Amino acid sequence: MACVHLTLGACPCTKSIITCSSNNTVEGDDSRERQHWGYSIELMLCDDPWNIKKKLTESDLGYLSRLLINKDLAENLVLPVLTPEQRVALYQNGTKILIWDMDTQSLHYLVFKFWVSSRSYVFIDNWTKDFVKRRGLKKGDEIKLHWNPYKKCFNFSVQYSS
Repeated sequence: MACVHLTLGACPCTKSIITCSSNNTVEGDDSRERQHWGYSIELMLCDDPWNIKKKLTESDLGYLSRLLINKDLAENLVLPVLTPEQRVALYQNGTKILIWDMDTQSLHYLVFKFWVSSRSYVFIDNWTKDFVKRRGLKKGDEIKLHWNPYKKCFNFSVQYSS
């Protein structure tokens, strides 16, 4: 028999009290009877959308005018949102990526490129002018990015170091 009521605690159709244990099982009056639901019913108050985070280093702020992105982050979070044409361009001249600066409500673009010589992924072109200088970025500041599927761009934010 299954209950279809959405409740926390006592179900109005039975006299048993249902509690959730930490291992995703449900316990009734008889704690020996356990049912595995296969999912967590823990309440998550917020989900951090900023899945690309980076503390800036001297090399991100230097004369090369590029933001180096961790290979795993690039391959798991940037490459999947690129079109097939953009993926081809990535290994040639790079591909333009729109960046929405959430803090200043301004739109910019960076070129995302794979540098064969260092086998690394970088954002280049307007990085120094539009981000480092305009935002006054320093070593230790943390930049955050996440893909906005509705606007087809990356959202950008800065958490300045203290």
